Order: sequence, then structure tokens, then C-alpha cells
Amino acid sequence: PYNYVRDGDTLILQGEPQQLLRFQEESRAQLIPEARVGDIQLRSSDVSIVEAIVPPNSPLVGQRLAESPLGESYRANVL
Repeated sequence: PYNYVRDGDTLILQGEPQQLLRFQEESRAQLIPEARVGDIQLRSSDVSIVEAIVPPNSPLVGQRLAESPLGESYRANVL
């Protein structure tokens, strides 16, 4: 069950800013620009790292992460 995207999931994504914005528009996800793991803020100088909250109406809901368009279509990595 943990391999499938569910509504309300929070994904930590790394990718190019323009691709992440396109992902946000097409998946209806809410992006939080300062991704954190516990008290640690994740940063990178050459790519963006964001939290993406998956809403119930997202086309990602029910998909396996490995089969989702995140890598191929948006060039984003799930951390």
C-alpha cells in the first residue's frame, strides 16, 4: 500500500523549478517551497526541493510512484 500515491500524501520532490510548477498545475498538488524533514530544511543550489501535497482530485491518486509521470514527464525525483 505504501507504493501507491494516496490523497493527502506529502511527496518531497527535487527538480527544475519550471518543471515543478508544471507538475503543480497538472497534478493539482499544493507545493510548499521550503521542504523540511523534521527540523532540517532541505536545500540545493542548482535544483528546487519542495513538498507536494497530493489532493483527492489529483490524477496521481492510485498510481504507483514507479509508474507515475514524475520522472519522465516532469524530470522530478521523489526523495
